Amino acid sequence: MNAKHTPGPWYVIQRSGPGGITAEVCYGADDECITDGVYEMADAQLIAAAPELLEMLERFVDETDQNDATIGLLVDA
Repeated sequence: MNAKHTPGPWYVIQRSGPGGITAEVCYGADDECITDGVYEMADAQLIAAAPELLEMLERFVDETDQNDATIGLLVDA
């Protein structure tokens, strides 16, 4: 699968402004932001984990035979 997204790692930076404390999901040495302000830290952390989660899912799919019982367990859940 060829994902078309900003490559990871992504990380969270907390910022304070007139609306209170927000988080931004960023990447790279210059803290380029992927999101505008995210108000819940847990949401920002989940967004920041997306590239790593995608990589793990792709690896799982590659290593698991489509007829494997594991796939059936996941689909039935």
